[in-house]
Amino acid sequence: MPLKHHYPVGSEANPEREPSQYMFLFRHGKWDEGLSAEEIMKIMEDVRTWFDALAKAGKVAGGSPLMEGGKTVRIGNGGASVSDGPFVESKEAVAGYLLLRVDSMEEAVEIAKTSPLLRHDATMTTEVREIAPECPVYVRLREMAAAV
Repeated sequence: MPLKHHYPVGSEANPEREPSQYMFLFRHGKWDEGLSAEEIMKIMEDVRTWFDALAKAGKVAGGSPLMEGGKTVRIGNGGASVSDGPFVESKEAVAGYLLLRVDSMEEAVEIAKTSPLLRHDATMTTEVREIAPECPVYVRLREMAAAV
């Protein structure tokens, strides 16, 4: 069963990329509350230095902080519902992301461990996720078709 308008990994339209890409999802609340302007500036300088070193090493593919709040959209019961964010406890809201080009999950995790923000705030977490080279649903569809 061929999949229309899908370009599997390795095809001319979707060649495999090397190295792999990993996304860091930075989860935290207002880590700067209660700090002086000097303390915040020192931490932000450490973050900038960390980011610049990753960029100079050719590992940064993109990234950005995210605005606080947002919306959640769900479809059900015949319509869409929209609710305000943050979507989990505010101290765990996704505050930003960083997209890296590295060779392995292990390398990505080691880089995440060096984040100055993690050293500053024990409640902060960084989720490390590999970017799928193609939608996993298409992979499962091909597997289902091959099994028939």
